[in-house]
Amino acid sequence: MYNFAETHNHFVVKKILLLTLLAGLLSYCTSDPKPTAAIVGDTQPTPVTQSTPNTPAIPNIKTSESPEELQRKIRNLQPTNNTPTEPFEVKKVNLSQDLSPVMIAKGKKTFETNCASCHSLTKTKGPKASGLAAVLDKRTPAWFMNMTTAVPIKLGKNNREENQLKKCPTRNYDTRMSFVDSRDFLELLLSLGN
Repeated sequence: MYNFAETHNHFVVKKILLLTLLAGLLSYCTSDPKPTAAIVGDTQPTPVTQSTPNTPAIPNIKTSESPEELQRKIRNLQPTNNTPTEPFEVKKVNLSQDLSPVMIAKGKKTFETNCASCHSLTKTKGPKASGLAAVLDKRTPAWFMNMTTAVPIKLGKNNREENQLKKCPTRNYDTRMSFVDSRDFLELLLSLGN
């Protein structure tokens, strides 16, 4: 199954790992240079004098920055310039054989909130626009997500179709779906084919 959380949070995970590494480095740099190991029942920690053959000794890393300066830098970490911001173009959606009932339920709520006034969930036309059950017969999942998240790319096969697609509120930046809502809605459409 396409795991949105894993994909979407890739940069957040990298930031957390970097913060963890820096925090470990900070605590190591500011601690007593002689590592100690506590033995149950001891009142004083026992100094560790050598590493075992299978575990290398941790090098004594020195930094010219104070612990306070390192902590300030950790708190002020910002995402890198290559962090995507919505809307971003979806090239491919990884789908699994198993549909998520939770995503389908969220997708139904998204449909009822944003789309039911114009579309139907059948292949027949809705109140103002086409039925959505057949959209994946003609289009790819990536096309659907780009359509509903207002990615600024041409989606129509010709100018007439492009002008028709622009009438949908999801093509406007202010009324577009979030990436998560679009993926949940896609899961709902995939369930209609089963």
